[in-house]
Amino acid sequence: MPKKIILVPGWMHSVAFYKKYEGLDIWLDKGDWGKNEDCEWVVGHCAGAVIALNKYRNKNVKFILVNPMLPQRSFWQWVKRWLSYLFMSKEVLLNDKKMIRMNYVRGILKFIETAKVDAGAIIRKIPKENIYVVRGKKDKYFCDDEAAEIIKSLGIKLIEIENAAHSWNEKFDQEIEKIITSS
Repeated sequence: MPKKIILVPGWMHSVAFYKKYEGLDIWLDKGDWGKNEDCEWVVGHCAGAVIALNKYRNKNVKFILVNPMLPQRSFWQWVKRWLSYLFMSKEVLLNDKKMIRMNYVRGILKFIETAKVDAGAIIRKIPKENIYVVRGKKDKYFCDDEAAEIIKSLGIKLIEIENAAHSWNEKFDQEIEKIITSS
């Protein structure tokens, strides 16, 4: 029987952007967390990874966090990093043209709430065999080298993808498939 996978998208993205997954359009306020409690895997990207960690309490669920927002930083530090990503990263121009139209005030408020969550503290409570982190090795804005060191220090399986940065990449899909089929 195929394993049920739920995706929680990164900020300003819809589940449709990721193409291969069912999920919760949290930035559009669509999706019912309760309906998906029986999932076996939760995949979260960036801010969506933090929200997934904060919302799912099912002890049997396994997490794949793709470029999660780590370590905990202030809202303003995240804003500075997002602006740097937006204006300095070539991948935004190439990959993020499909940002969704959303209620930006609600999206920003949800992001502020997300930025307050200490994802590291939640990760420490999850059995290590139930969590994987996939990181684009060139991500220097959200899941940077400091985050990679923290993940390693927690004993979490870190998979670094060469020639990938922060934006969703088909290499992430391939690695997620490997993780799920091998477990």
